[in-house]
Amino acid sequence: FGEKEMKAYPMEMAVAEYKKDNTADSLARFYAFASETDMLDFLETAEVSSSTTYLRNSNFLLFMSNYDAGCLLMRPIFEKDGAVYVSKPDGTAGLVAAKAVSGEWEIPKRVSGKKVTSVGSYAVKSGITSLIFSKFTDTLYVNSFVEAADLISFGVKRNNGKYSAENGLLYNKDKSALLACPPAYTGTAEINSAVKTVGSFAFRGCSSLSGVNLPDGLISVGAYAFYGCSSMEEIAFGASLTGVGAMALYGCTSLKKVYFCSDIPPEITAPSLLFSSKEGLKIEVPGDLTSVYKESSYFSSFADIIAGTEP
Repeated sequence: FGEKEMKAYPMEMAVAEYKKDNTADSLARFYAFASETDMLDFLETAEVSSSTTYLRNSNFLLFMSNYDAGCLLMRPIFEKDGAVYVSKPDGTAGLVAAKAVSGEWEIPKRVSGKKVTSVGSYAVKSGITSLIFSKFTDTLYVNSFVEAADLISFGVKRNNGKYSAENGLLYNKDKSALLACPPAYTGTAEINSAVKTVGSFAFRGCSSLSGVNLPDGLISVGAYAFYGCSSMEEIAFGASLTGVGAMALYGCTSLKKVYFCSDIPPEITAPSLLFSSKEGLKIEVPGDLTSVYKESSYFSSFADIIAGTEP
């Protein structure tokens, strides 16, 4: 709309659409309405593209893609120091988009008098190299770091009651669960020995990760856990492993060897989607368990690439 047309309506009757570009959210388009009814009708039927990060109406967040399942929120929104926040019903604030922040950045404890407690989907953008969680950060979404192309490490303040960090990786407080590896992490990830669970999406998109040393006590691997780790050539799971989520190793295009040694083959959700391809791949198991794995319903489709090894 032209400038004159925009001035014909009060700002509360205009919706601004923000879309993703290479480094930050950019204003894509204004929609102007003659009445609140027209605006609400638009929001109920709007076909918002996948590239839209959020819609805002003056100082209200109306919609955020994949944030609380992409619902209409109608919550107050505000900006400070290059980041966008939403005022949440419980009186706290949530990070919507760190759109003009770079380098090492600590999530503020408070903004406009509100505790900043959550990091929304797609909220952490490229340009941030180290993200530090404050005392009050206690909620993440699975896609919070998808666009954090330059992020190489996490840090957590000691008085945070929910999370912890070690060697740049993000864990829950007692380190029983590995939650996230920063997308730009390089080299081999050394996982804390207390870890029992690798969370869903934990290493997703870590294309420069060359390897990972998993603890013997690891019990489960979540869905999409290593999705897109295209530089990783091998991975070994300990004897305690009981379950692997859907597409956990999908997109690991350089993967040559996967080692399993549980006496009972671990349960695999959607075995046909565990790997993107079997070409050039070998699954190694202890020699005396070769037939057990080949005959398992979870591994039978991989029988041709399963090989026994000496202890």
